Amino acid sequence: MSVSASASSAGNNNGGRKTLTIKPIGLKRPRPALSNSFEEAAWAKLATAISAVHAKQPVPNNLSLEELYQAVEELVLHKLTASVYAKLCAQCDAHVSRVLASLAPPECAAAGGCVPTTVDRVALLGRVLEAWNDHCDGMHVIRSVFLTLDAQQLATGGSAPAISAAAAAAAAANGGSGAPSTALPRGGLWDMGIALFGKSLVGTCSLHTACVDGILEIVRRDRAASRGSDMAVVVDDERANLLRGAVTMLSALGLYSSVLEPRLLAETEAFYAAEGRDLVNDCISAGSGEPGATAVGECLRHAEQRLGDESRRASAMRLEAGTCRALVRHTEMNLIGRHVSSLLSAGFDAMCDSRRLDDLARLHRLLALIPSNNGSGSTSNKGDSASAVEWPLRDALSAYTKSRATAMVLDESRQDSMVQSLIDLKERLDEAISESFSGDSVLAAAVKDSLESAVNSRPTSNKPAELVARYLDAALRGQSVVSAKPAGASPGKAAAASDASPPPSKQKLTEDELERLIDRALVLFRCLQGKDVFEAFYKRDLAKRLLLQRSVSVDAEKNVITKLRHECGSQFTSKLEGMFKDIDLSRDVVFGFRSSQQGAELQSEGNRIEASVCVLTTGYWPTMMYDGAGGGQRGAAAAGQSKGDVILPQEVLRFQELFQDFYLKKHTGRRLRWQNAMGTCTLKATFPKCGTKELVVSVYQAVVLMLFNDSVTLSYEQIEERTNIPKQELARTLQSLACGKVRVLGKTPRGRDVEAGDMFAFNEEFNEKLFRIRINQIQSKETPEENKETNEKVMLDRQYQIDAAVVRIMKTRRTLSHSLLLNELFTQLKFPLKSSDLKKRIESLIDREYIERDSRSQDCYVYMA
Repeated sequence: MSVSASASSAGNNNGGRKTLTIKPIGLKRPRPALSNSFEEAAWAKLATAISAVHAKQPVPNNLSLEELYQAVEELVLHKLTASVYAKLCAQCDAHVSRVLASLAPPECAAAGGCVPTTVDRVALLGRVLEAWNDHCDGMHVIRSVFLTLDAQQLATGGSAPAISAAAAAAAAANGGSGAPSTALPRGGLWDMGIALFGKSLVGTCSLHTACVDGILEIVRRDRAASRGSDMAVVVDDERANLLRGAVTMLSALGLYSSVLEPRLLAETEAFYAAEGRDLVNDCISAGSGEPGATAVGECLRHAEQRLGDESRRASAMRLEAGTCRALVRHTEMNLIGRHVSSLLSAGFDAMCDSRRLDDLARLHRLLALIPSNNGSGSTSNKGDSASAVEWPLRDALSAYTKSRATAMVLDESRQDSMVQSLIDLKERLDEAISESFSGDSVLAAAVKDSLESAVNSRPTSNKPAELVARYLDAALRGQSVVSAKPAGASPGKAAAASDASPPPSKQKLTEDELERLIDRALVLFRCLQGKDVFEAFYKRDLAKRLLLQRSVSVDAEKNVITKLRHECGSQFTSKLEGMFKDIDLSRDVVFGFRSSQQGAELQSEGNRIEASVCVLTTGYWPTMMYDGAGGGQRGAAAAGQSKGDVILPQEVLRFQELFQDFYLKKHTGRRLRWQNAMGTCTLKATFPKCGTKELVVSVYQAVVLMLFNDSVTLSYEQIEERTNIPKQELARTLQSLACGKVRVLGKTPRGRDVEAGDMFAFNEEFNEKLFRIRINQIQSKETPEENKETNEKVMLDRQYQIDAAVVRIMKTRRTLSHSLLLNELFTQLKFPLKSSDLKKRIESLIDREYIERDSRSQDCYVYMA
């Protein structure tokens, strides 16, 4: 532009103004026209350069890249884009066609235009990939020279420019086939190069099919090399590079999803379908038991290795994510998914028996990869790993748990070890769930339900509840029940044979072991439906432990009560807690007696007996412990069912008389009945060889021993007459004193049994190092009559509960049909019920006029106010 300035003045300089004027000058100059020969000359240079690039030779020295770039720019600026693009397409097309045609075997024509089967597909794939890489490198150089043309193509949205007939002819004259005149590739120059290579690859003897054959051949060889090997065999670097390059080429050419992926998936499906059948047949032919578990374990390890191989191979090939998932899914389904039932049937039970935790964990992982199906054709929609394995593994685990536990419960010949066997089974399953099944809640619930079903599989017997109570009794006495396992046996075999082990051994327990033992027993307690039966037997055993002071820990006893209350409510444990309350209150009563007038009178008489009394409330303690005690009556000094009153020493009788006088004066309206069979004593005895000793004995043992203060030798009949101890109890008492480990008395004739006519004498040869010696009373096994009495008491209590429930329901509903009443009763009552038993109780209530039948419908009942 030019700038001119002028100044003017009017009159004088003070009022003068200056102005600045800017005159615009046109910016657009007319572009000079090209000469007629410019396009031909420019293209000749460009064609020479393109040929050099295709030949992988340097551009001639007289042609610089800058000069070539400017030539393309001038052609584009003068609207010769269509002509240049057509010529470029034609030259590139001709080059690609020549290169790929040179790679096609000569036998293609004889083979119907396809690559013959005798040609090495892998080698051919390598040559095609080399041509592809050269083509890509050449297109990068060409694109940098034709950058202006490329930008113009991209700016127009990739549409193919209109080409005149003259341009098409010129393109053909420069070595093209003339095809671009009718169908030029769309897009930029890179897209054009890709399209031309793909067209020639497909059109030249179907080389694209041969390339896919080469890829599949490499994969096939790799899978064959992996089979039977403990180490995963993944393609080496050379083959991995070849596969990556081939996959990249086919993906760029648009042949991945249409050609490569379908054939790769079909090949994978066929390969693993055949391999899966072979593996499952091997498992089935191995048979059941340990061989079956081993075969299934090997199958699972092989499947896991195959899945890893496929994932690594797919990653090395850089397959698309969808293809990777499909490959893994085909592998899973054909190796595991289609054979789940056969694999579980062949080895699952044996794997659980032998505690093959690694194999079980592998099974869980593999099944979690398979889409869940509940066996009815509907897929679970829970969307978590638990639901994926819920149906097949849950069913197998349930069946295993139920079969093993039911066999233990129904085997009456080994019922002494039943509880321990069930606990061992539950611990093995808990270990498997925790370590192998990732704490799967669905599987844990299946084990719980199956174990509960098995424990209650004796419909007419309450034996499991009784045995669980007895197991807890042994634990709280400080005795551990340990399954005897064969020496040198594997953990799995020992666990599997736990229900068939010899009688349990007993040993002292530590505090932690006792706590674990209690928790393990309560696991089975939760499974019991007849918890009232458990309560009856547990209460009877608890009474003996408390009164005989056989409990290893009062804290442990109260801990059990707390856990039972948490499980079943305070009503379930109210009587058990009352028993502890009696024991605590008895201490205060004894303390009060010693400071009372009666206690002072006892001391003034010179009575040297130091006694402690347990005052028991009849309603809390087992009724069979009392000899006809009525309601509100209390038993003192513990209890047991005696046939008559034992003859006690005068000192003891005087103590009982004074204590009873003290207690009844303090608690008017109560009755006190002495029970001596369960009492204990501490006697001081002097022996010639070992001096003075303290003997901890029962009341019966003490009464017998004190007879020998006045007699050297006594017969069985004399002892029976002077003590009035029942015959059965007397025999056991004498047996413990004369035939046991600690023999305070001698017996003639010698032997382990006590019979009428035997003679007993003080054992002057007795010699023990310990000062305080406990002589255990020989415990008789619970008789069928005692068990029957306990069970009958439970049945009677159940009748009362049924009657109360019927009246409660009818009082609320007023009128109810028979079926609805039964449903309500089954819901409310927590112990096993039979419809026939309920019907009897309903009839009884009708007879007693609590309810009546509806006059309009005999199937309905009406509450009678």
